Amino acid sequence: MLNELYLEYSVVIVPMVIALMQFVKRVDLFPNRYLPLVSVLFGIILGLIAHQAHPYPNALLLGLMYGLSASGLYRSQKVIRGKD
Repeated sequence: MLNELYLEYSVVIVPMVIALMQFVKRVDLFPNRYLPLVSVLFGIILGLIAHQAHPYPNALLLGLMYGLSASGLYRSQKVIRGKD
């Protein structure tokens, strides 16, 4: 069940988390070392909002996965571009 839910919403939520993180970086709200944590928090919040009809632990876990996916995706593109 988690795999179906994750794939269904991850196409939309992970890019939303990345966009929010770009906004946070440009506005310089947090130091760079806290950005992965902020990404996970955004993922959890959006996961809880998107999965209101599902059990709370599932929504929480999915939100955690969204935030970690967004953070990993952003880190991967930095490495590929050679900016790390």
